[in-house]
Amino acid sequence: IFRNNFDTNPSDWYIFTATGNKPWTWSAIYSAMVANGYAGNAPCDTWLISPGLDLTSVTNPVLTFKTWTQFTDSGLANPLEVKISTDYSGTGDPSAGTWSTLQCTLPPANSMVMTSSGDINLAAFHQKVYIGFRYRSSGVMSSTASKWEVDSFKLTGKKN
Repeated sequence: IFRNNFDTNPSDWYIFTATGNKPWTWSAIYSAMVANGYAGNAPCDTWLISPGLDLTSVTNPVLTFKTWTQFTDSGLANPLEVKISTDYSGTGDPSAGTWSTLQCTLPPANSMVMTSSGDINLAAFHQKVYIGFRYRSSGVMSSTASKWEVDSFKLTGKKN
């Protein structure tokens, strides 16, 4: 239904940074989207938001992606959260929408292992959705900011 391996900088994804000066960026070296609050001007809160994904006529939609992390943020148990919204507008402050956390597999802190999310069943959603990767750091120095990468974003299913 939709795929982005981030081989190029994705112009159809939306980045919103609520705090700090370290937004999500595309890495040509890793062909992935990267968030890292280290050496920023304030603790980071930045979102990477997919384009709208229309699940209206999709049977058995399943989301998968891969994540990788390095370093540990001792101030946050979950520096990366994966969210879904059915009422976000597609641009602007994500707090204007309602977001639910998606249950998925993420790598342990500082593991440096590309980890599959596992199959995330989106069958409960029969409308346009947005997937948001929310990265936060508790600070800007060692032990208060971790690095995260998102890659191989894929939505499968059967179009009716």
